[in-house]
Amino acid sequence: MFEPSPEQFGVFWDFLMQPDVTDVDYNGSALWITDLKKGKYRAKEAEEKVTENFLDAFTHNIANCVDAQFNNANKVLEA
Repeated sequence: MFEPSPEQFGVFWDFLMQPDVTDVDYNGSALWITDLKKGKYRAKEAEEKVTENFLDAFTHNIANCVDAQFNNANKVLEA
């Protein structure tokens, strides 16, 4: 059974724990948060913490949890 943890979700964790946050989107350079009260906003202060190593580990873990492929042939991961 999957139990989410701060270690797995890294910089995304604080946003995910906010009840009004519905989406966390990262496009390779910008981190966007969708919040029911604040609307959609860019989380610039958190972007520097999103490293390539973190993203590799994060996407690998999430893909495994949802039994999905995420690689050069399958570049979109929605979970």
